[in-house]
Amino acid sequence: MIYKISVIIPTYNRASTIKEALNSVLNQTYSDWECIIIDDGSTDHTETVIMDYINLNNRFIYIKRPFSRKKGAAACRNIGLEMAIGNYIQFLDSDDVIASNKFEIQINCLKKEDLRTIGTCRYGIMRPSWKNPKIFYGLNSFRSFKNPIKLFKIFALNFNYLPLHVYLIPAEIVKNVGEWNEKLTVNDDGEYFSRIILNSSKIKFCNNTYVLYNTGAKDRISGYVTKEKGVQSYIKSWDLIEGNIHKKIGVKNHIYVRGAKANLFKRLKSENPALILKYSSFFKDRWPNPSYFLISFINKVRTKLLVSSKAY
Repeated sequence: MIYKISVIIPTYNRASTIKEALNSVLNQTYSDWECIIIDDGSTDHTETVIMDYINLNNRFIYIKRPFSRKKGAAACRNIGLEMAIGNYIQFLDSDDVIASNKFEIQINCLKKEDLRTIGTCRYGIMRPSWKNPKIFYGLNSFRSFKNPIKLFKIFALNFNYLPLHVYLIPAEIVKNVGEWNEKLTVNDDGEYFSRIILNSSKIKFCNNTYVLYNTGAKDRISGYVTKEKGVQSYIKSWDLIEGNIHKKIGVKNHIYVRGAKANLFKRLKSENPALILKYSSFFKDRWPNPSYFLISFINKVRTKLLVSSKAY
């Protein structure tokens, strides 16, 4: 059986970075894919760059977000999902890249599994100023899970996560979980993928491929988390995640949620402490400070030892 992959890329004023993202799709060793690019109203020459790829290969599809649709990456991804015809969904941001063998490796990993099994892989980080990316090896999340919910505990105890383009997701799961939450401005990806993971039967780690996450391009979003509107969205997202977990397994205030509360508490304490008092009810059940900080320190040291700057 031939499986089609639908790649969904929201973009906004990414003329300087989207070429790398599109090249990483174009260079895939697996050829049965479509790439849906949804422009959120770019004012630079992003459209011109994209049109070059459309003229080169008809598997690229360009859509401008209609004015009737809400602005934002979540809305753009929902538009992409409405158009996608693939058996699998690949989300990709327009400043990130995927290895040329990602689709081939992950399809081979998943073709013997049921249609509710998610594929994952290694990831690394990059910045425009770096000569080589930094690839992570040996993270505890880099393994398969017969019980996908265990991945949440791994995230909490190891203070890491998997960026969205690590995942290759069966369209069957995507249909079941519904749309991205367009009301969230922070952690909309965390909330969405909590539903994806909770609705999967298994997670299959595919070791021989990777993705790269552009940390430099996300700095402005990271800073927004500690502003009041960002905090409101962050809290709303974790309330939803907590509800999703409780509905699925009957556990309230899961360690994954407590860790997120402790992480935001730590950031606000140094950057915007007034918001801790204002939203004190959210933080009352957070992971206690002593154990949180101790495990956080241990994992920072450990993570540094699990990085390679090998060029790809």
